[in-house]
Amino acid sequence: MKIKLLLFLILPFFSFSQKTYRFDYMLTYELAIFKKDTIKKQVMYLTNSKDNSYFVEIAVDEKKQYNILFKVHDSFAADVITTIAEFNKAEFINIPCEYLRDYSNSKKNVADMYDYNILNDTLMEGQNHQNYRFRSTYSSKKRLRKRAGFNVYIIDSSLGEHAPILTHPTAYHKWKTHNINLPQGIYIKKLFYNEYDVLTEVLSLTSSFKIDKKIVITGTCHF
Repeated sequence: MKIKLLLFLILPFFSFSQKTYRFDYMLTYELAIFKKDTIKKQVMYLTNSKDNSYFVEIAVDEKKQYNILFKVHDSFAADVITTIAEFNKAEFINIPCEYLRDYSNSKKNVADMYDYNILNDTLMEGQNHQNYRFRSTYSSKKRLRKRAGFNVYIIDSSLGEHAPILTHPTAYHKWKTHNINLPQGIYIKKLFYNEYDVLTEVLSLTSSFKIDKKIVITGTCHF
């Protein structure tokens, strides 16, 4: 259920049952999807540079409102809507427990079929960038049958220290449970290749800046 968030962009209501999630980066990307005609759209993320167990994804709708998707890996999620102006001026975003939905990962075993690989540095605009790949360990035939593509992350560590930004539940679960040492930093590009190893999507960073925003979950939750 999506809720109109205007009523909750207020000073925080403090109680013993609330939980606070802090964000210190706002990242804006351009997503290019390669089909017959290339489709481009804007995607924004709020992240915590020290804790990648949760994040916010933001899209702008036709009414120039922010559609906010807040996710806590293997726990809960919430869909909310607000105006851009209200969002920009709010330090706290209060979301009552009753608006949360389950976001548990029911396919954790899939992570066993994927692995991370550190790749050679990529030279872009005269600067070397670390990068890594997240790909299935299936055979070529099984990759085709499962339609299992892969992602390549190109990192710019000069933008500041940041835990790996892993928004997909399988990618996050693999990293967390296997204690994989991935390059620290914000990815400036995230490439998606389909099961035929054809590049079909590129997420390119267009802006990155520090913020101080908090999501506060109020009430007694049962997740």
